Amino acid sequence: MDTIPQIWMGTRGLQGEECYRTIRMGLELWYQMIDTAEHYQNEKDIGHALKDSWIPRGNIWITTKIRKESFGNISFACEKSLSNLKTNYLDLLLIHRPTGNLDEHHQIFEQLLFLKKQGKVKKIWVSNFTISQIQDLISVFWEEVFANEIEFHPCLSQAKMFHFSEEHHFHIIAYSPFGHGHLFQLPELQSLAQKSWYSLSQICLSRLLHQGVIVIPKASSQKNLQENLQSLQCSLSEDILQEIELLPKNYRYLNPPFAPQWD
Repeated sequence: MDTIPQIWMGTRGLQGEECYRTIRMGLELWYQMIDTAEHYQNEKDIGHALKDSWIPRGNIWITTKIRKESFGNISFACEKSLSNLKTNYLDLLLIHRPTGNLDEHHQIFEQLLFLKKQGKVKKIWVSNFTISQIQDLISVFWEEVFANEIEFHPCLSQAKMFHFSEEHHFHIIAYSPFGHGHLFQLPELQSLAQKSWYSLSQICLSRLLHQGVIVIPKASSQKNLQENLQSLQCSLSEDILQEIELLPKNYRYLNPPFAPQWD
């Protein structure tokens, strides 16, 4: 795939028949990007959906992430993901979370590079990394820089990381673009949706797309999958964009105790 679509199918929290059905619907709607992770425990469900699809493998981008428990044997974890997803290569393999140990990050990347040289992975990089952690990796593996997958939505600015990504030419992939569902309850966004042509979810996604960010919203109904995809055609007015900028920008909804000190 030469170009990377800006909207991916998010699968966190989807398992079993619901996951299988969602992937099939998404593919029929012409979603081409699927985001999953070893930790989500749904790679097998996604693999079955892909196997039953008529879409050629080369037209689908598959991203998965290696969890901390597998850092000691990334080759084994990759083989397991390939088997579960019923494919012989991954388009993107990410370190799911940093360890806090820079030397360990280097060791992990050496393993990822080996998988890339074997042709089992096309691209590698990180998820939930801080600027300083990425700077360290760039100092050693600058040729591989590709993307950082992070929580990013209209109420979490990520301004420092966003500007850093522009300086160093890597993608920002926004997970939880609806703030883990919390943004649907915000009166300010509800008001914007009422006075615009777009739904609240489309406003959230369009704001990120307007910045050139890749988004991975999760949806399990055909209506919501279609609505999210249509965000690519939405054009928010300057008035709406300005009102969004007035919202709080420090609402982080996914912040486990083991998370790094965020920028």
